[in-house]
Amino acid sequence: MFLSTKWWLRIAFWVALIYLTLFEHGYYDFLSLNLLLAYIPVEIGFWLTPKRHALLFYPLLVVWLLFLPNAPYLLTDLVHLTLLDAYSPVTNLLINSPKVWYKFTELIITVGLGTVGGLLSIQAVVKSLSQRWHRDWLRYWLVPGVSLLSAVGIYIGRFLRIHTVYLLMPNWIVPRILTMWSSRMLFFTGLLFLVQMAAYGLMVLMQRPRSLDA
Repeated sequence: MFLSTKWWLRIAFWVALIYLTLFEHGYYDFLSLNLLLAYIPVEIGFWLTPKRHALLFYPLLVVWLLFLPNAPYLLTDLVHLTLLDAYSPVTNLLINSPKVWYKFTELIITVGLGTVGGLLSIQAVVKSLSQRWHRDWLRYWLVPGVSLLSAVGIYIGRFLRIHTVYLLMPNWIVPRILTMWSSRMLFFTGLLFLVQMAAYGLMVLMQRPRSLDA
């Protein structure tokens, strides 16, 4: 019997987490924690099924929404490619260093896994909500809405350094969130929203069983 998509996704996350924990202790030692945080909303999303009891479904939905930005947050880790020193100081060209390209591959796979996991989680949860509320058209509003909230969450995590666990300290968080709004904040949030929507749209297109000539 073939494993379901969610089990393949679980296995991929677990293998990557074990590998990063055991073997990554250099440039990208932060990846294991970031990937773990990205996995939490993915796993919660598996449990948000349409038939789940409301007393469990809606509290889980809130937790899922709070942790969801951790998945696309990994996209911003791509800026750490600059740590690789991939250019020769003499020729100013890319160097063919096994270490550089190994680390490059490690980062790309981790970011890709977290991003795809987050997108699939959004798709599954939005589908569950549409079925639960018997409003199929809601998905056309929920996906952009969730992506926008997620983009704001990415900004909060990346620039304010406020992580999900700090929600237990509202007196410390609220003033910072109220004063974070600026043109640069909105610009960054808009860009990350567009990135997520583009990635989601590409994923949906790839899921359609159509040939390129159709």
